[in-house]
Amino acid sequence: MKNYSRYLLPLLIACGVCFADATAQPVVAATMTDLELTEAQDEAKLGDFIRMGLMPAVLQARQAGDFAREIAIDKRVVELWTSKHYKTPAVEDSKNTDLRNAYLDLADAQRRSGQYDQAAETYLQCNQIAVARRTGEFNAQNYQDPAGDLPSVAEAYKDGKHFDKAEKIYIDLVNLEPKPQSITYSTALAKVYEAAGNLEKAEEVEEGIVQDGIKDKSVAQVRSARNYLKRLFESQHRAADVEKIESALNDRHCPICGSEANVVPIVRGQPKDKNPRVHTVWGCLSGADDFKWWCNTDNTPF
Repeated sequence: MKNYSRYLLPLLIACGVCFADATAQPVVAATMTDLELTEAQDEAKLGDFIRMGLMPAVLQARQAGDFAREIAIDKRVVELWTSKHYKTPAVEDSKNTDLRNAYLDLADAQRRSGQYDQAAETYLQCNQIAVARRTGEFNAQNYQDPAGDLPSVAEAYKDGKHFDKAEKIYIDLVNLEPKPQSITYSTALAKVYEAAGNLEKAEEVEEGIVQDGIKDKSVAQVRSARNYLKRLFESQHRAADVEKIESALNDRHCPICGSEANVVPIVRGQPKDKNPRVHTVWGCLSGADDFKWWCNTDNTPF
């Protein structure tokens, strides 16, 4: 009788590989008719099918850098959520949360793969859901983000070098949003101008942020904008302007009281013992936008 034991291990390994391949590649082209009728009617089971059957395949494709497959699966997820209709507004709103997340995943994949125009269009689909939720169409009264996904749309346009479209969105957002969020979009607008090569316009926007911050005594806003300007000037080898900005960044005069009499430097470490000559804050790492001075009169960092 022959001994087949030496064939057993290779056979088991081969079977294991085949099983791994079969489970690692979920059926992306499945249609709603491939699901049981109860699954097509039950949002929880549909969600399980997507999350347990398709989303692992998305992650696998992403890790492998297979953008084509990742985008194909993301589109299938969008299709499944779009095809499902629920009877109650509360569950409909829940579905649209999943649908919006599916659109976001698709848009992010398109953007990472360099499909900037397609990504912008997909982000706009996300934004339509956001607007509908904000206006109460899907019974989501707590959804209060006026900007929605428009910043992502603008960034996709910027990546695709549609600077005019990105500019228009950010200008609208600056006019729409209250402070401090409008300042964030002003900075994003300056970066659009910089990417377009319009450094003069970028400088103009950031100078406006500085002046606005000085007026409102917003020291963080002023410091961040000045650091942006410093980097902008350094890229153009404008030594005199760099020196002027550095002087402003190192100015010891408190922006609140205008005095330097009671101003001490900020140091990082463990503030165990109080030292009147410095103001110690927790930590060991610092960045360009971190404050340098502390006014003991106004208890204000700047």
